Amino acid sequence: GTWSKRGRADICSAGRAERRDDLTSPRSGRKLGRPMKYIALILVLAVPALRAAPVQTQQTITVDKVKKLEARFLLYLPADYQTMEDAQWPLMMFLHGAGERGNDLNRVKVHGPPMLVEKGKMFPFIIVSPQCPKGQVWDAEVLLALLDHMCKKYRVDQTRQYLTGLSMGGYGTWSLGIAHCDRFAAISPICGGGNFIKIYNASG
Repeated sequence: GTWSKRGRADICSAGRAERRDDLTSPRSGRKLGRPMKYIALILVLAVPALRAAPVQTQQTITVDKVKKLEARFLLYLPADYQTMEDAQWPLMMFLHGAGERGNDLNRVKVHGPPMLVEKGKMFPFIIVSPQCPKGQVWDAEVLLALLDHMCKKYRVDQTRQYLTGLSMGGYGTWSLGIAHCDRFAAISPICGGGNFIKIYNASG
């Protein structure tokens, strides 16, 4: 038989609808339908959560640095040092003030034990009087290296090492004496200040 015009129209409408579904499907490469949009959005939001979390690792580095230390100083040895070959002698380190800095060791003789030795005074102990370079302050590392040198080269009674200084040297005496209090039998800072909190802590 023959189809009615309405029947043919229904079939054509169904065909057009099927083609529209094909055009909006993922295979067509065109716009996704609403359900597919939701799925795509969920996947996009989930990607960051799938990435590895940032990691911080604990690291340590050790660098060997070689530092050249230099010290200019006046040295006084007791009159009997050479003849009393078996004797060990006390040692006193004297630190001058800011006005005696430079590269002329004669300036160190202006005050303190070096001045007294220059005037003929004799002492029964070794005296080492370093000079601080111009524009600098006392460097504990240099002073300790000098003390170590003295103890190796000369017959020093290491239980009787003494430290004194005036003005800037008084500050240096406090600083070195506090930091290395076990090394010195006594310190005698003159006209200098120190960190007395460190002294309190050092006393236990």
